[in-house]
Amino acid sequence: MTLNIHLPYSKKDHRADIDGLRAIAVLAIVLFHAFPEQLTGGYIGVDIFLVISGFLITQIWLEPQPLFTVRRFKDFYVRRIKRIFPALLLTGFASAAVAWSVLFPRELELFGKHLAAGSLFIPNLIFWHEAGYFDAISESKPLLHLWSLGVEVQFYLLWPILMALLLRSKFNKWVGFACVWAGSWGMNIYLSLDEPAAAFFSPLPRLWEFMAGGLMAAAVSHNRFVPRQPMTADLVSVLGMVLIIMPAVFFFNGMHALGVWNTVPVVGASCIILAGNQAWINKHVLSATPMVWIGAISFPLYLWHWPLLSFVQILNGSEVPEPIVRVYVLAIACALAYTTCVLVEQPIRFNTKSKSVGILMAAMLVMGMTGLYMDKSQGLPDRPQIRSLNQQSAALQFGLEDTPMWYCAEPNDEGPRCFTTGPYPTVVVMGDSHAYTLYSGLRKHFDGLGKQVALYGGSDGCPPLLDVVIQDQGGETRHCLQRGTAAMRRVIADPAIEEVILTSRGPLYTSGEGFGNISGDHFGKWMLFERGQEPGKEPNTTVFVNGLSRTLDALLLSGKKVTFVHDVPELGFDISSCLPYRPWRLTENTRQPCAVSRAVFEQRTAAHQALVEQVLSARPSVKQVDLAEALCDAQYCYGMKDNKPLYIDDDHLSHIGSEYVVHSLRDKF
Repeated sequence: MTLNIHLPYSKKDHRADIDGLRAIAVLAIVLFHAFPEQLTGGYIGVDIFLVISGFLITQIWLEPQPLFTVRRFKDFYVRRIKRIFPALLLTGFASAAVAWSVLFPRELELFGKHLAAGSLFIPNLIFWHEAGYFDAISESKPLLHLWSLGVEVQFYLLWPILMALLLRSKFNKWVGFACVWAGSWGMNIYLSLDEPAAAFFSPLPRLWEFMAGGLMAAAVSHNRFVPRQPMTADLVSVLGMVLIIMPAVFFFNGMHALGVWNTVPVVGASCIILAGNQAWINKHVLSATPMVWIGAISFPLYLWHWPLLSFVQILNGSEVPEPIVRVYVLAIACALAYTTCVLVEQPIRFNTKSKSVGILMAAMLVMGMTGLYMDKSQGLPDRPQIRSLNQQSAALQFGLEDTPMWYCAEPNDEGPRCFTTGPYPTVVVMGDSHAYTLYSGLRKHFDGLGKQVALYGGSDGCPPLLDVVIQDQGGETRHCLQRGTAAMRRVIADPAIEEVILTSRGPLYTSGEGFGNISGDHFGKWMLFERGQEPGKEPNTTVFVNGLSRTLDALLLSGKKVTFVHDVPELGFDISSCLPYRPWRLTENTRQPCAVSRAVFEQRTAAHQALVEQVLSARPSVKQVDLAEALCDAQYCYGMKDNKPLYIDDDHLSHIGSEYVVHSLRDKF
């Protein structure tokens, strides 16, 4: 089977090896998404794509000569529209149809926001601000992959203008390019250490990757730094392939946030481009027909593969499908990509009629409005296939209304999470996101006792440990000193607060690892270290014991009553797999029982419990409440009671669950 590839430039100028490099990039991404445990560094395919885009786009502007006229800008953007819009519209509308059929209102509302953002080519900015511990897992976002397309299109808007300014400037253009490149690369390194989500999703820290391809285009165009001897070209090409294959195989998920590592595949892709199409690997491997074929369908393949994988996992109860299912999904994605390329992309892309651009832009507007309608209508809760299931789906939503009283009346964009039942709380709940969900049930309990209760802190991924910094697998420190320690010191100093309740997902922090077989809980290695201490100097267990001891001593010394809450059992699976709620499902049976084995739970928490007991045994005045007593019997720890979900995911209580455990243990609070 062959693919008839139409080229917008002459056969003489076309480099088949670039198509082969595209094939490596898309295969790395697709296989990483389908089999992340096997190809752990496949995400570097995105970096390769950005280098290729930089090379090709810069080549367009430099040849035959660097002219920046209005007509040329118009022609450039018309070609980009005809290149990108057809496949994006097809996959976008197809994904919207599936989403309308199977997603819950809260899920469809989020999907709609992403669809609208995708139509404006700003999804990377939306995902950047959504990134976080309490965010929905990646696999539940069928349009998450559009983030890289957003970065690429933003580059299309920025790069030609930047090139025009640099080339027309009185300053040395090479110095100008070097300064911009170094600034972007430096921003990538800096943000990767402090704000990895910004380093990943923002276009500016990615600009240097495009510019690397652009510099290769300039080198090839001016025949400078290009290997002159065949053996030199072969060596450069081999080096490039090694610098791509090694990170794809040996990098691990999370290293993408450590900016310096991105340089490896970028240099690799640049070497392959610079080596030229006559280098042995470029000519005999990358230019081979199968590689060129895959490269030709790489764009629609990228667009199709992630929504298919995402929807299949959603319909599989949020659990990772069996390997054979994922293989079938990739085969379907390839078939759809080929069909899209032949029947949609090429006929529209090479249609010379001027009306096609207007039609494409109108269709994109319709897609954006469709997404906006899904978002603003709160996920279309009156859909016939969803209406009868709304009660169950509503139980999986969690949120609290703002309470602008007490500390919560202060501006709080980057500060601790804050809620209160009144202006003068005497009881404060502190901890990570598990404190947030437990607070829901504690409100009613303390209201019955005539006490006002507040949640202060409760920041995602921040346990209530004074002067302890939390660094997740991406290198982000989660701002726990600002959101946790500062909040704790304020509470300690407030004489009006009589009692403090501490809770968090303890085993996550002492072991450094999540629990279970759902993708959203593959946290990687979390690290605890004390303020001013070098990360990794002491094990998490030592830092946890010291931090908890320091926290309890400070609270007790200030005269507070302290209650330490042993957290709920982690289920290890998403609660949605227990509910027969979707109109379409891949599995006929729901999870029975909806529970984790008591033995497995105790094995998971044994080491953490021993550390807690070590600390609390020396402080007998600290009251203890064990939430597992309300959720476990001798055999199981349950995720549902009376057909009502007690969790909203695999480890956070629902409103129902929070009220249930607090009511069950009311005499202990």
